[in-house]
Amino acid sequence: RFIFLPLYTSAPESVRLRVAMQAANGAVQGYDWQITKMTSAQDTGPVLLLQGRLSHQGLEGHRLQMIQSIAPALIDDGILIAEMDGTIVWTNESACTQSGCLAQNLMGMSIWTHLSRLGRTNVDKIQEFVLGGQTWRGNLAYKNHNGEYDHAELTIKPLIDSQSKADFLIMYKRDINQLEAFARKIHKSEKRYYSIFQNAPFAIIELEVPGLRQRSPHESNPADESSAWQLDIVTANQAALDFLWARSLAEMQERHFLDFFQDAAKFLEWLDDPELAAKEFSQETVIINQLGAEGTVLLSAYVSERDENTSILVSMIDVTESRLLQAQIQQAARLATLGEVAAGIAHEINQPLHVMQISAAMILEELDATADLLFIRERVEKMSKMIQRSSEIINHLRSLGRPAQEAFNIVQSIEPVRAALDLLAERFQRGAVTVNCALQKVGLQLQASRVGLEQVYINLLMNAMDAFEAADCDNPCIEIHDSADRETNRYRIVFRNNGPPIPRLQLQQLFDPFFTTKGKGTGLGLSISYRIIKDHHGSIKANSNQQWTTFQISLPIRQHADTAVYPVQQGNELAAATL
Repeated sequence: RFIFLPLYTSAPESVRLRVAMQAANGAVQGYDWQITKMTSAQDTGPVLLLQGRLSHQGLEGHRLQMIQSIAPALIDDGILIAEMDGTIVWTNESACTQSGCLAQNLMGMSIWTHLSRLGRTNVDKIQEFVLGGQTWRGNLAYKNHNGEYDHAELTIKPLIDSQSKADFLIMYKRDINQLEAFARKIHKSEKRYYSIFQNAPFAIIELEVPGLRQRSPHESNPADESSAWQLDIVTANQAALDFLWARSLAEMQERHFLDFFQDAAKFLEWLDDPELAAKEFSQETVIINQLGAEGTVLLSAYVSERDENTSILVSMIDVTESRLLQAQIQQAARLATLGEVAAGIAHEINQPLHVMQISAAMILEELDATADLLFIRERVEKMSKMIQRSSEIINHLRSLGRPAQEAFNIVQSIEPVRAALDLLAERFQRGAVTVNCALQKVGLQLQASRVGLEQVYINLLMNAMDAFEAADCDNPCIEIHDSADRETNRYRIVFRNNGPPIPRLQLQQLFDPFFTTKGKGTGLGLSISYRIIKDHHGSIKANSNQQWTTFQISLPIRQHADTAVYPVQQGNELAAATL
């Protein structure tokens, strides 16, 4: 009964192999066989000469079976088995293919000599390590028989028998050329993306949030929200360091991420969202750098799950200069609006001044004659009212010409409409324009900028006036009406005029900067109006047909104690006025 290790299909002139013979008592003895192919004298075909000798080391049956079982499983790996002195006694076909050697050339060679031929490897240390009963693993780059570099993963380990003695050495050599090629591609890709990350013109910060979990909608937040989250700064690119004036990543990591916020309430609200992973955070916010200076950024963040921790990627685009420029443009447009209404303002101021002048002259005449105190009182009261009216007009001009403030206040919905109509009343009169205004008797409360809304309304009214004048309209008319939608909690106000219709293609460009249909002006009025309404979390839409050109504005109604503040009305009663 013979048990052979895997043989080769090739037929060399001479093959050396080890054979295990099992006796009747189950003992296994190892034999070294030399099989030589010879030609018979009678030329009847090849003759095999078998020469065998008892190996000085025995092979136990279970160990032989182990070697046989691992060989097919690792068929792609090169396998060499050597005696403890290093003599190779078995090899598989993959080892021959990898080394470019025939089996008979490997058999009998020292495994250490073979290893030294593979590359610059400290064979002595490996030999000392393995013969000490330990397993050595490592990667090796070497020139193959074609002169090309190959990469292999080597494992050399002693085979321990039942008496805990090492009787053979086994070496696995796995071809990792593809893995190395993939590794080079990955390294190249990582290098490329790291370069993009570092050279990005905007700030990028990676946060690690240990234990971040999705909260249920009914779960309450800790009292101190800023300390509820451990937002560890993992890495940041150069743009982030420059923007936050941090000399190094370590200096940035000394601060809690939320410390860079002027107001982190919205960001914390996003973190507390039970559907956090499905939503991206995006909002303009004010960031305070290491020097305490403030800057406005467009901050975006999204969640990236990673193992048991959660990673949040944050990007910050500095919009400080663009917002300042935008504010300057709005201020220039506001001043241009003031210039356009100057004629009406002059009349508004001259009228009370003229009344005061007449009253003063009449008082002087009365004083020269017999003084009538009641008459004088009436004239002085009238003068006082005219002075107050002039003061109101001047103060209103000052507020309209002042740069817009970011803070919003509680504004009654009818206030900016009335103010805009007051400023343009003289121009309406000169143009014979009928203004039909139907507004809520008691205005709704809006969280808004009164001057900002007033500027929007003035732009819409003046655009209508310009359209009337350009088309020389008969019976020009402007209608204004508002309403409240309690389901959506929105306030809507509509401005419409019977001027010439706006072509459909121009409607699509109406809110673009520098677009104008009038042939005069800056073309910024409606663009700025659009931006102002957006800043109020509202919307503005335009529509035009042969009868009316309509602008509809929608704004959120102010919330108080989770309840919208609506006016108390008697039925459907509205305050109507015709100018």
